[in-house]
Amino acid sequence: MPYTKEHKERSREQILQSAARLFPRLGYDEVSIDMLMQEAGLTRGGFYAHFGNKAEVYAKAIVYTASNSALAGDGQDEGWLSSAIDAYLCREHIDDRTYPCPLAFLVTDVNRRDSTVRSTYTRVFKSLNRRLDKVSKAENAETVMAAT
Repeated sequence: MPYTKEHKERSREQILQSAARLFPRLGYDEVSIDMLMQEAGLTRGGFYAHFGNKAEVYAKAIVYTASNSALAGDGQDEGWLSSAIDAYLCREHIDDRTYPCPLAFLVTDVNRRDSTVRSTYTRVFKSLNRRLDKVSKAENAETVMAAT
């Protein structure tokens, strides 16, 4: 009997969580598919039902980490920037390696990967910068308006 859609989604999530923890901490070259799957509590054979190769899961883990990091969100909520910075710099975030900064996928490591990995990292980096720039400009404009 084949696995349910929910089971497959949970397995994929477990693999991405594993990748999000291991790659930033150990680097691409030191993490094997066996390590990823062991950390996820799954068998190696299940990996290929979700990802074609290690580079693909690495690229997906960058996006996954960005969407679950302290800096996630669209920045539309009032006080988002302040809250995001507080959450990002707090001791708990530093100690909890569940969802590290997506930029922890070190650029020196990413730079040696294939074009898909490099373009994924660049897209996440630019998106984060645009969001921070937009929010900081909006908050600065509100401060100026309040002062006049």
